[in-house]
Amino acid sequence: MDPDTAAKWCEEHSSQIELCIVMDIPADTWAEDQIRQAVATLTPDNRGLILDIKANPDTPHTYVLLEWRKGVPVCFQGASMKLTDEVEVQLIQPSTPRGDHANVPDVTPITGFPPATFFTTMGKLVETLAKNSAASPNYGYRKLRFYSGKVPVPTGEEDFETWIDQAVQAVEEWEVADAVKRQRLIESLRGPASDVIRNLKRDKPGCTAAEYLEALQENFGGVEDCAELIHKFSHTYQKEGEELSTYVWRLDKIIHQVILKRGMEPSRASKALMDQVFKGALPLDPIMLKFQTRYQNTRLTYSKLIKAIREEEALIQAKKVANASHTVFTAEVGTLSVADAANIQTEVLALKTQMLQMMELMTSLLAEDTRTEGVAVASNRVSPRELQEGNMSTLPRKKCFGCGEIGHFRAQCPQGRVEKKPVEELLKAVEKLLSALQAGNSRGSW
Repeated sequence: MDPDTAAKWCEEHSSQIELCIVMDIPADTWAEDQIRQAVATLTPDNRGLILDIKANPDTPHTYVLLEWRKGVPVCFQGASMKLTDEVEVQLIQPSTPRGDHANVPDVTPITGFPPATFFTTMGKLVETLAKNSAASPNYGYRKLRFYSGKVPVPTGEEDFETWIDQAVQAVEEWEVADAVKRQRLIESLRGPASDVIRNLKRDKPGCTAAEYLEALQENFGGVEDCAELIHKFSHTYQKEGEELSTYVWRLDKIIHQVILKRGMEPSRASKALMDQVFKGALPLDPIMLKFQTRYQNTRLTYSKLIKAIREEEALIQAKKVANASHTVFTAEVGTLSVADAANIQTEVLALKTQMLQMMELMTSLLAEDTRTEGVAVASNRVSPRELQEGNMSTLPRKKCFGCGEIGHFRAQCPQGRVEKKPVEELLKAVEKLLSALQAGNSRGSW
């Protein structure tokens, strides 16, 4: 939205451009109560009025037209500001109407001052006179939205709780006579709601604007009396999984109804709200545990209480996000470590099995070699009787496995036998390898 469009929007509500600001919220989920509470928290000493709210259908943006009776606060005079810790909004200053500068002389012929200085001074003078004049009842006037009392609520109207809340605040802020307040209330009523006021004036001539609101509250508000509302307020507790700020908002709605029915003085609302928060909050709520230590003997106003709670909730949410990312990373690393340990253990077991098989094979080969040499030596022996008789057929006719000749065994081979590594040394090497694998397996299990 550009400044010219914002200025036309102000003119539609008969508001002064110097007292208005258009706030561009980058979201379409903000309710009017949330906007009002956020603005009241930022400017508790200068209450602003929400003239109108528009949602942009093309982009998820919400435009809010605000007006302050005492002038735009300093925090709303920049190009942007933080409405909350997470939401930053853009501020649009409505453009002031300007004349044709080509035909305006540099100095006015009567006063001798530059036109800019002259008109600025005159504008401030007129504004001061309008503020101090009792004959300008429409100064800073914001017309209430329509309310008819029909169910379901027609399109373009407000429900009763929202309308009565705005009406009560508007009647308190209107610095005009009570007759003008009654007239402005009548302008916003339609259908059954207008009939209620008509019957009230017929039965009680000369009633006030406060009595108008009381009659509407009796006809369209809740049917609970003050005692029932106070009982409901004192027995409203925080639900499981409910944020503490939401619980405080629910309590504030109930206590507001009690005040409207004149069951409690507004000055006692903060103390009653704080006491019920300490009483009805969940005992293990982390924010309440801090508040019981920090604010046990301190009574905060509604705005300060909500601000402190929302700051703690934002801190807890940030910690949850950080812990969640760390937990996911640790779980992934732990899963990989367990898988690696399982693979290593499987490989170690396979190597153990293979080594045991090799040991059995080496032992059997060693025993067979020993038996072969013994048989070869025994079979190579010839008795003297056989030599005397010259029985050469009894001589060994075996083939040597060393040189390949016939007539002797490898143990008596004249060419010698090939030196080989003793089997005992190979068995010792296998045992050392098994010991090393067992040590590695014990470390991997940890």
